Amino acid sequence: MEKQFMAGGDLMVVPVTTQGATSVSVYFPGSEPWYDVADGARYEAPSEMSAFAAPIDKIPVFQRGGSIVPRQMRLRRSSVAMATDPFTLVVAADSAGYAAGKLFLDEGDGYSYRKGHYAYMRYELAGGALSSKPVPRVGDTPTYQAPNMLERVELMGMGVPKAVKIRHAGEERALEFTHVPATNRLVIRKPAVPMAAEWSIIIIS
Repeated sequence: MEKQFMAGGDLMVVPVTTQGATSVSVYFPGSEPWYDVADGARYEAPSEMSAFAAPIDKIPVFQRGGSIVPRQMRLRRSSVAMATDPFTLVVAADSAGYAAGKLFLDEGDGYSYRKGHYAYMRYELAGGALSSKPVPRVGDTPTYQAPNMLERVELMGMGVPKAVKIRHAGEERALEFTHVPATNRLVIRKPAVPMAAEWSIIIIS
């Protein structure tokens, strides 16, 4: 337990620190579930596993139930090369089916963010819908049009839906999705909406 640590408020890392070890002990704190980032498997809390598989090509990382973590999945040589890359939203539902997270976007250099040239968004899963809205701001007017798009949504802890739709800019359309029954992982493909826009993805059960 003393070797695991949090990367931010939502990701827990359990490194392998013993040479030749192929498993680690993991303690899942709190009262909400945790999800294996690699495959979406769910683990209840509080609980402890004495021998979680950790082969040489995997560092165990878990996402807290109730969180949404934006990720850029394309491997680049520098953060500059990633500036306009699309995002994947990794959604980990809590025991009530709720999750939330935020994303700050700006040009990545300079000081124009001090004059309001940035986007600050909140994403929320509630009532079977994933929504995107700007975080309320005081004292400035948003001027930054972030180029990043949403290319994928991964929802952990979700049953198989009948359909998935997206509403954006007054239009509604169906989205493609796949579901992994073994881990209740729902993958929604190609929403193709701006990360800094208002939209809703409706999951129809």
